[in-house]
Amino acid sequence: MPVGGEPADVVARINRYDDMLMTSAGVPKLLLTFQPGPGTMMGAELIAWCAADVAGIDIAEHDLVAGHHTPEDQPDAIATTIAAWLNKHAFASAFAFGDADRHTEQVARNLGIRPSASAAGLTIS
Repeated sequence: MPVGGEPADVVARINRYDDMLMTSAGVPKLLLTFQPGPGTMMGAELIAWCAADVAGIDIAEHDLVAGHHTPEDQPDAIATTIAAWLNKHAFASAFAFGDADRHTEQVARNLGIRPSASAAGLTIS
């Protein structure tokens, strides 16, 4: 992370990313929240800020407890939520039926997703 505005190229990249998050309503984004556990990094204020300021964000709230190591604490809840979100935004069907455009394919690659062999969904790699 930059300290005191340095390195400048990293600061510029973060600023571009911030701008994209706030202005790209057409790009779906997902935030999973859990009840606070040990080492929780996101509190109610930060989640509310995301809801208000991040364009096109879906917030999936869970009543399960998770802390700093959320993927270890709640892997099944995370996998189920991501799969449902991908299907909601038609990522799975676009790949299964071969009609995904280059933008969708790039987003999926950035998320570490590869197409599955059926219309049932995607596989996270």
